[in-house]
Amino acid sequence: MMIRTPKVLVTGWITLDTITGPKSCNRSVLGGGGAHSSLSSSFLAPTALVSTVGYDFPNSYFKLFTRKGIDSSGVAVTDQKTTRWEGKYNKDLNKVTVTKVEFTDYETPVIPDHLRDLPFIYLAPTRPINQIEYLSQMTNLRLSMLDTFFGDTVLYKDELKRTIGLVGIATMNRFEANSLCKTTDAFEAAKRIHQLGPKYVIIKMGSDGALLYDGETKVTVPTYTTDVVDPIGAGDSFGGGVISYLSLQNNINVETLFKALVWGTTMASFNLEGLGSSKLFNLKHDRILERFSEMCRRTGLDF
Repeated sequence: MMIRTPKVLVTGWITLDTITGPKSCNRSVLGGGGAHSSLSSSFLAPTALVSTVGYDFPNSYFKLFTRKGIDSSGVAVTDQKTTRWEGKYNKDLNKVTVTKVEFTDYETPVIPDHLRDLPFIYLAPTRPINQIEYLSQMTNLRLSMLDTFFGDTVLYKDELKRTIGLVGIATMNRFEANSLCKTTDAFEAAKRIHQLGPKYVIIKMGSDGALLYDGETKVTVPTYTTDVVDPIGAGDSFGGGVISYLSLQNNINVETLFKALVWGTTMASFNLEGLGSSKLFNLKHDRILERFSEMCRRTGLDF
């Protein structure tokens, strides 16, 4: 596929994962928030990816990015190893035991000049200070959206709060939100996060769907029930779906965000059905539209 002029920039980690399930073990699976969210975004919007990998990162994945129309010119290749993650599932596929992490602490990549004026940026999970550095390099943003991972709420809480105040949409799962806000109520957490500065807050609640809050209005979107193969990265695919849908809208408000959450939920459901990000490699648009149409009917939206 020819690389189109990007509209959405995705930043975030790319990893090589080893996933052990009840019946198989799969190595060097493409993972990380940057990979999942950029693949998801690419189905609707021309997307660019900024990240860092090591010398051992398979060239086949760069070819995949090209095939999906993703501009990966901002993915730096270093002489270090690619970050690797290993996890094991037993019978309960909603619970994973992390067995090994080989984390490489790269320097924050410099965003190439031709990507700095893009209007939309999705900051997939990295350390918050890195997300701030990415934001500082952008020159023409219409909308910024961030996601987090649990460690941010414990190790880098002050950095995270500062970063949340710099973006238009703050997204996190309910465990991260509850940890950050010291509450077990997702709606209360959304209200407290909103007070930090973002215009919109999205709380991902797993099998209970997603919650959207803008300071006045609270809306929820149900999940899509499917057979789960691997839940890792579903939240990132959700985020990539949301930002790509919003990039096509003239106005961004609660109504368009609700529709974006439905699209993001649709993309996340496909992610659940494959190991790592693999389900997104060859997914067809007509299958996405069919499921999105079903979700629209369930939520009362016009398709």
